[in-house]
Amino acid sequence: MNLIDIYPKELLCERLPVSQISFVEYGLSEIEKIVGLKENCMFELGGTIWDKYIQTNLDVDPMSLAIHFQTGNPYLYKEVSNFVGADVIKDILYIHTNTDDSSVDYKDFSELLIAVLHQNILHISDIEFSNPLEPMKPSERQSEFQVFRGLNLFGVLVDRCVTYCKEHNLDRICLTAAHISLVPFFEKYGFIVDDTPTGKHGMAHGSSIPMTRLV
Repeated sequence: MNLIDIYPKELLCERLPVSQISFVEYGLSEIEKIVGLKENCMFELGGTIWDKYIQTNLDVDPMSLAIHFQTGNPYLYKEVSNFVGADVIKDILYIHTNTDDSSVDYKDFSELLIAVLHQNILHISDIEFSNPLEPMKPSERQSEFQVFRGLNLFGVLVDRCVTYCKEHNLDRICLTAAHISLVPFFEKYGFIVDDTPTGKHGMAHGSSIPMTRLV
């Protein structure tokens, strides 16, 4: 099983009343392109890698890479690799949809950035499975990030992540809840808020909350 097999492409096509759907994929060999397209996500991914590292290496000064956090360096993952002495991103996939369907204004209705990280971690970030033809009223939304009705595919994604982890000897699936309103949603799928300074800080401030599901 490869990272691309985690993405439920066939179910997405079945559930979307949209024609002419295409998929754009970038892998590890194209990580520079991923950085260019997803600078903020790659910075956050680097931050996650660093946070996981210092939680298990308590003799390391957490402020060692502070300048890269202060500048929002999207290549933070490279700085962590240099510090650790090993590549901290083992594999990565960024995939997003597009369509020439004239009835669709919101083209990027599905995307996924997923990576295999140092310390046997599978990390999910920047995930969306939306129906661009079904906008939701503000009163219907469960979080401020929900603009269109979803496709009920997150559970499928998590199940495939678990299968991938078991096949590749990974022991954790991690993600970051962008807002505290999303925490209950992720908890339904077995994720819990990290009992770490970063997790507690995220909960206190209501954003950037690291969550983990053990496999």
